[in-house]
Amino acid sequence: MNSECKYKNQITKNNSQTINKSPGDVVLLKRIIDRLNIEKSVNKILKEKGGENKYKNLDNGQVAEILCLNRLIAPKPMYNVAKWAHEKKFIGDIHEIPESSMNDDRICEFLDVINPHLEDIWNEIINTAIKKYNLSFDTLFNDITSSYFEGEYTKSELNASGLSRNKRFYKKHIELGVNSNLEGIPLSYSIFKGNTAHESNKAENMAIVEKSITQFKTKKDKATIVVDRAMLDDKIILGYSNRKDVDYLGMLKLTDKLCEFIKEIEDIKYVLLNTKRDHGLFKAYRTSYQFTYNNKTVEETVLVYFSESKALHDKKTRDKFIKSYIKSINDFELKLNKTIYKKLDTIEKKVTKLARNVKGAKYVDVAITQNREGNFMLKYSINQKIIDEESKLDGKYIIATNNHTLTNEEIFYTYKQRNIYEKDFSLIKGPLQLPLIFLKEDTKIESLIFIIMLSLLSHSLLKMLISESELNVKILEIIDTK
Repeated sequence: MNSECKYKNQITKNNSQTINKSPGDVVLLKRIIDRLNIEKSVNKILKEKGGENKYKNLDNGQVAEILCLNRLIAPKPMYNVAKWAHEKKFIGDIHEIPESSMNDDRICEFLDVINPHLEDIWNEIINTAIKKYNLSFDTLFNDITSSYFEGEYTKSELNASGLSRNKRFYKKHIELGVNSNLEGIPLSYSIFKGNTAHESNKAENMAIVEKSITQFKTKKDKATIVVDRAMLDDKIILGYSNRKDVDYLGMLKLTDKLCEFIKEIEDIKYVLLNTKRDHGLFKAYRTSYQFTYNNKTVEETVLVYFSESKALHDKKTRDKFIKSYIKSINDFELKLNKTIYKKLDTIEKKVTKLARNVKGAKYVDVAITQNREGNFMLKYSINQKIIDEESKLDGKYIIATNNHTLTNEEIFYTYKQRNIYEKDFSLIKGPLQLPLIFLKEDTKIESLIFIIMLSLLSHSLLKMLISESELNVKILEIIDTK
């Protein structure tokens, strides 16, 4: 890689992180926001729907713009946005607003006013983005994240305790699904109740994706949605198999049945993939596999991949777990024949608890013995048979698709593109500050998420333009000409 390429990659990398708090960033982002017609789109839809703007010095479209800039540059609680806009003179200069205009009451009223029209406004802005930036949504990446809330939220139906992807089961939360293209540009998003089963979210999200693909025409006859293992199962696969407008491609969760399927594949059947050097050595075995749900069966293409680096990582991880479990056994042995550990049943319960709570226990056999003096001892041995059996899965994962025309390399690289998407999606959990929401009503929560998604759209477009630009071209010229 030459120095110019490295420099361009560094620009993109830096831009994918939190945007610096400077007037220059406002200028860049403001031009993107202007080209998206966010202010005009908000005011247009509200006017068409009969919405009344009570404020002459700051209309709803301007509020939307300022909130997007705030989310992108320096996320603040609603009651601090007015102070931030006043301190950042360039924000006030752009919209010519007095300090008191962006108080929390004005923002809350704005969130209520736009709520009934969020879908219409979003579609208007996405259509603008597609036309002005020639966006393609032939390939869509999907992900769902949990976002937790602070407070009681007694009036909220969306915000509920229950299943949580970020393991905060004691917090009330919602789930947010986002569908983006290869460049990380979001096409659509969906909000799910926090206590809804993931399986319901999968089916509902699939319907939302299909609606978006139909509404925003793709360049190809069929779009492809790329999902991770949490979003793909036999039921979803059978649902996709009957669709004429969308293909799927995704990694499968390794069930016991799939593990046995992979173990039976001989190493000689794997063929070397033609991948970039920085990806490491990859091999693949292409075959078909039957998926069954409700007595219905469909046979689809699956690729079992072998990654040399992943195989090494899997082995190191297993060795680490074994070492950790052995240490816990040795530490416990020092306590034998003392205090409460003088009876066999007490010792057995402790060993059972260690085996349940410490990873690596399944690779080690532990026996409790007694010497001639009647003292208890622990003897352990490595179960090499289990290790050898599990090592057959080292470095391997399986991807399924109903697009049988794709080559092994195309399937590989399409799924690898998820890394770009996931980095942009992680902004929602970091710089864009979706967590720790204090709004109490569902309408306001939905509207704030809408603003955050507009911010993600603007950020992703700026990142795309920078990554596509030549170093000798000014970024402002690129934005203006795109």
